[in-house]
Amino acid sequence: PNDLRYAVLRDYVVRRHYARFDFSNARLIRATQAREVYLSYRIRDTVFWTRRRIHLQLGEPLLTDGKITAQRALDSGSEIVRCTLPCLLTVVGSANTPRPASVRRQMERKLAAAPGEYAALRTQWPEFETDEALEAYLTAHDLKIPVWTADDIGATEGSIGLAGSPTQVHKINFVVLESTESKTISPTPEGIAAMVAELVHEYIVG
Repeated sequence: PNDLRYAVLRDYVVRRHYARFDFSNARLIRATQAREVYLSYRIRDTVFWTRRRIHLQLGEPLLTDGKITAQRALDSGSEIVRCTLPCLLTVVGSANTPRPASVRRQMERKLAAAPGEYAALRTQWPEFETDEALEAYLTAHDLKIPVWTADDIGATEGSIGLAGSPTQVHKINFVVLESTESKTISPTPEGIAAMVAELVHEYIVG
């Protein structure tokens, strides 16, 4: 971390690349599992990102500030969101094209489970006589799926669930279109505009 801070002070390219990095929380960690990631690299005064993922070895040293930065798309553009880990990110279907599942990784992770799944998992694997034995195995092999409660993340009851949802349903309309109903629309810009206006007025589209 100190070397990086010194590099930032004397090199504007590094300073620009790490502009959002929180040096006060910088620390070295080890990769807890092997995975494929994108890496940045520098050519003269420009920083690029690899087009393909690079294999990251288990135990590889990593520098982190414990935070994550994401770009969120909005109707009017986009914004940069930065928050402290752990956090939950959700994406829409158009965000990316997921890569095909790896059979090898599926086999490696077939025992991954959360505490609430231990009972069902033990019926499939009776060699684990107790939940404690199963949990010890999962923990040792990095297969235990952690479950966070409201206390773990410091959330209040009013900020989660239905009470904490920013979306409130005002009214629900049920539209039933009868097969006997029909209407002829003139194939002109005026006719189409009139049809759209009627649909909006009837709250069918909006």
